[in-house]
Amino acid sequence: MSIVVEIEMRLSEKPIIFTAWSVSRIQAGLKTPTRRVSGVYTPREVRWVKEALLSVADVTVYAADHQPVDGPDGGWPWKGRVLPALFMPRWASRLLLGVTGIREERLQEITPLDALAEGCENVQEFALLWDRLNARRSYPWAANPWVRVVECERKPDVGPPGI
Repeated sequence: MSIVVEIEMRLSEKPIIFTAWSVSRIQAGLKTPTRRVSGVYTPREVRWVKEALLSVADVTVYAADHQPVDGPDGGWPWKGRVLPALFMPRWASRLLLGVTGIREERLQEITPLDALAEGCENVQEFALLWDRLNARRSYPWAANPWVRVVECERKPDVGPPGI
């Protein structure tokens, strides 16, 4: 890939939120797709992962693995002990995902192999995880909503644009 294409991709990066559980599965190579009920995704786009941060003994760490956050900020500028993933700044992101494919399907069309690719042991575990994250947002497993299956691959991160 040319440096011009790489720079253009980096400038058009968009965020994507993941739970600490999902981040740990992505890091271990156990999760490549994500199922989403909304959002616009395009093949070849790059998404930077937003994940929760914690303040532990005056050190900022990632909730997924308690590794220290390295960045331009010298401390914990937020009130409270937890910074939800929604508010994570780009400079703190350590994971980049490239979108390799997108398809739409009903949620319950997930196969046992799909569940494994989502980082779960089986479809039942995936259904429980889905409800924990989405039922209160009016998208329970039982409703069998249409979802976008976004296939991703980890990309090397060289820091946010401009840093």
